Amino acid sequence: MDAIRASGWWKRKILVAVVVLVVVGAVGGAFTWYKFFREEPQPDWITKDPDMRFKYGSIGAERESGIPYWIFYVLPRMFPDKLPKPGGLAALGVSWEQGQELPIGFTQKVVGFPRVANNCASCHAASYRTSLTDNPVFVGAGPGHTLYLEGIFRFLVDCAKDPRFNADNIMREIKLVTNLGWIDRQIYRFLLIPITKKRLVERETQFAWVYRKDLPDWGRGRDDAMNLTKYFLLKLPMDNSTGPTDMLPIWNLKKYDREGTTMNWAGDSHDSYSVIIDSALGVIGAAPKHKAEFLDEVKWLQQYLREKAPPKFPFPINAARALDQGQCGGRQQGGARFRYRAQGSGRGVARGLQRALPRRALAPRALSPQRLRAHGARSPHPARPAPQALLARLQPLRSGESRLRLARRRGEVRRHEVRYDRARGEQSGPRLRHRALACRQGRSHRVPEDALAAA
Repeated sequence: MDAIRASGWWKRKILVAVVVLVVVGAVGGAFTWYKFFREEPQPDWITKDPDMRFKYGSIGAERESGIPYWIFYVLPRMFPDKLPKPGGLAALGVSWEQGQELPIGFTQKVVGFPRVANNCASCHAASYRTSLTDNPVFVGAGPGHTLYLEGIFRFLVDCAKDPRFNADNIMREIKLVTNLGWIDRQIYRFLLIPITKKRLVERETQFAWVYRKDLPDWGRGRDDAMNLTKYFLLKLPMDNSTGPTDMLPIWNLKKYDREGTTMNWAGDSHDSYSVIIDSALGVIGAAPKHKAEFLDEVKWLQQYLREKAPPKFPFPINAARALDQGQCGGRQQGGARFRYRAQGSGRGVARGLQRALPRRALAPRALSPQRLRAHGARSPHPARPAPQALLARLQPLRSGESRLRLARRRGEVRRHEVRYDRARGEQSGPRLRHRALACRQGRSHRVPEDALAAA
């Protein structure tokens, strides 16, 4: 009997221990899910308004590339020396509406804890002011002409590499702006801050081409979208390619429904759906966790951008002058001023660009040989001559050669070609301009040896 009682006691003890472990595990699992993985929907003021949803709505980037909100909040305060100028995040050219907690294109969503990520509006939101004293007007789906995207990438990585990026300093700054609970303080100190630092430092390898001195700076309003896709999604090895392009307006996408219209700078796509998917994946930086949810968001973006109309011109329009300019443009569209040869050598392209663009736009600084070779190595349109033919425009004067003969050798002007300058009301051309210059300088139309360097 004693043996039976002892056996029953041990069974009850084991059962109680198992129950306790199950309860503790369930509580721990629920706590872990609640503090790190639960997802809360964004507020109605974002999800119910299409314009607000485009500017602040989540596309799922918070799960993979989101930064804890309070760390993101204090970084500009802690590291103003990493910004191009004073002013916090505004120094990076973000569009920031008055009364909003985050700039346009920056989303906040709770995935366990509040996280900050981006959406398409970060690169596609424009702003304008009708006077110096007015507040800016922000237009969604416009070109992000002020955004310094490369500077944002560098700012986050440079902050993480700085020794000041540690739990003590960041928690001290967070305490100045909010009062976190004891559990949240421990989570930030021992988990979120070290993990965020580690993941941001790891991005330095993926952003290595951004720090290269031999590649040009992107500049404001520009994005090297294809390299982001290559290095973040496809995991391709780093190469010497660079392709920063202007951020474009993406409103009124239904105009691409017409047959024969293409998208992207290279005209490599005719389907807005595929372009939006590629862009959204580039923003997320990883495969979406919930594929169906991601595709639903892409479909909503496509429908929204199809119907999104560009803003009206904010200033009064002189109807008579607008009509006259329209008719003038229509008359010149097929004329010599905008003429491009469909076939043959690059002479037609050079002549067309010379007449269609200001002289400064064709200066060697604007059309460098490296840029022309990079974009003209393979022309996407075989019927149109490659821009590499414009390298002839950068040829220097030969010894004893006149400017008129150089112009003929470059293919800029024919022997008897003369243009009429409507603004000055006089005839002009390389021959007349060169002779007038030679007369003013008191010399013949021959260029001496010592003047070649100055030319």
